[in-house]
Amino acid sequence: MLHDLMGRIVDVNRRAIELLGYDRNELLNMSIGNLCPECLSHDKVELWPKIVAGETLLLERSFKTKSGNFIPMELRLAPVALQEYQLILSVGRDITQRKKEEQARVKSQEKRQLMLETLRELAMSQNLTEGHILEFSKELTESVSKCLNIERVGVWLFEENATKLINIDTYILSSGVHTSGEVLTESEFRPEFETLKTSLYVDADDALNDPRVAGYVPGYLTKHGITSMLDVGIRLKGQPVGVLCFEHVGPQRKWESEEIDFACQLADQLALALMHYHRREAERALRENEARFRMLVEYSNDIIAIINSQGIVRYYCPSTARILGYNATEILGKNVLDIVHPEDRDKAIEG
Repeated sequence: MLHDLMGRIVDVNRRAIELLGYDRNELLNMSIGNLCPECLSHDKVELWPKIVAGETLLLERSFKTKSGNFIPMELRLAPVALQEYQLILSVGRDITQRKKEEQARVKSQEKRQLMLETLRELAMSQNLTEGHILEFSKELTESVSKCLNIERVGVWLFEENATKLINIDTYILSSGVHTSGEVLTESEFRPEFETLKTSLYVDADDALNDPRVAGYVPGYLTKHGITSMLDVGIRLKGQPVGVLCFEHVGPQRKWESEEIDFACQLADQLALALMHYHRREAERALRENEARFRMLVEYSNDIIAIINSQGIVRYYCPSTARILGYNATEILGKNVLDIVHPEDRDKAIEG
């Protein structure tokens, strides 16, 4: 495209006609400002004098087509002298695809950063480290649903015999509500259960037609309007203990590799929370057993003592002191043979 220093278009090539949608006569009766307002409002003052002085400039501008759409263009501007006229030659290249790729790249980077921040925040959760699995699941489902704009994100756990999957929490993005309580049984979904137990993940982009999740279609997927789903196994010591579910509602969604990796890391966090939960439950059971043992021992009428492998008394119940007549300083930390009758020591050692 060739225009003068007032912006009047004086010549165009066939590619400009095809790209902008105007015929040649229409363009020759237009100003560059009709196609690119910024070219007149800014470039005429700031850039055209440099071009007239002999510079060649490369810049990006948007051009308006006859249909009203805007096309991003990369322009190379150079001076052209035609007899006594000073003109500017604009050689443009459609960079629509490049812009789309740049935007997709920026969007991908932003999403990747958001996923990393979500993982970091969840890793620092007190509910995770203390094994509060229900509270941690609620944190996770809500933050992940908002992070990736997924309508439904749920955590399901197997019963001990792994014949039932119980939903302990699902966050629904559109309503901001947490739900729970749904149950899926192996007898009803045997092939699907087998897939969940043997696969790291199931990425069903077209969930309504994917054979791996076919059994869920009538009673679960259509019920909730789910069109795409990603199931990732939660494992402890190599054994399946649950499933993290991403459930998309609306047009089909292709699960990206980064989203799958993200889901796998989340499943590992859930496994860690479960490990802390089991540890906490074991510690609680131990404390309860110790309390019951102490109560039984302290109210016993028998001689009960705890002696280490060297024969040192580490604990004795109140009845022991009462029956034998020793006080604490006389028994604790002493060798048990010191309070055994000399005639019985050999038998005690043999025992």
